[in-house]
Amino acid sequence: NHHQTDFVNMSVMQLIAAAYGSSLHYLPAKRSGPTDITLLETGQHLIVQEAHHRAITALGRGLVGVASSDDGREIIKHHKQPQYGLQWHPELSHTI
Repeated sequence: NHHQTDFVNMSVMQLIAAAYGSSLHYLPAKRSGPTDITLLETGQHLIVQEAHHRAITALGRGLVGVASSDDGREIIKHHKQPQYGLQWHPELSHTI
């Protein structure tokens, strides 16, 4: 898939995911605005602000999902290294 090596405009999370061999795909349309994510360990729902056009569909070696949405993984972490990635934008003031 040529999208996995298209590093232009990738988020840090997508770069981490690609480095570990995760599968990324382009969404039919860019996602922008509030979205509901679910913390996988607790089932808690959060409304966060997203702005992206790619999603992680399968995690690569050593990565685990922390939260997901209808589009795919929203928070990932490495199972041993102190590496985390967010697909959404906590820096935006309208993220709840």
